[in-house]
Amino acid sequence: MVGMDHFAKPEDELFKAIEKGELHRNFQGYTTKGGADLIGVGLTSIGEGIDSYNQNFKDMRLYEAAIDAGKLPFERGVLLNDDDIIRQNVIMELMSNFKLDIKRFNKQFGVEFEIYFAEAIATLEPFIRDELIVINEDKIECSQTGTLLVQKYSHGV
Repeated sequence: MVGMDHFAKPEDELFKAIEKGELHRNFQGYTTKGGADLIGVGLTSIGEGIDSYNQNFKDMRLYEAAIDAGKLPFERGVLLNDDDIIRQNVIMELMSNFKLDIKRFNKQFGVEFEIYFAEAIATLEPFIRDELIVINEDKIECSQTGTLLVQKYSHGV
């Protein structure tokens, strides 16, 4: 199992990436290339940047008019604030690698995970009790059974 809903053979680069904790997820699925800006191509497609998500027009006339004007055909977008980016990182790590290195997270974002997410961590007690996740000062990690539930529950972070 690679990520939440993909499978790969042990020699596949995706399987090797998850073994090293380097798997990433975007709108296309799983990848070994994290941090890349994605520009959606085609009607309604979604693009992703470091601090934004963008969706293209769904009306062909508007899409073509933007292209003809030399512009990206975005109909709408969302700029992420610092809190969004922090939470996005946690969600993507858990959805991709089923674990989060708390010390690396603290260093990367300059916050104390246990303090920043105190309220969210408190809500995880039933999952800890049911042995679906393990949380200690170094990491959060999903158990084998917990990996099957991570998509459903990771959006509450």
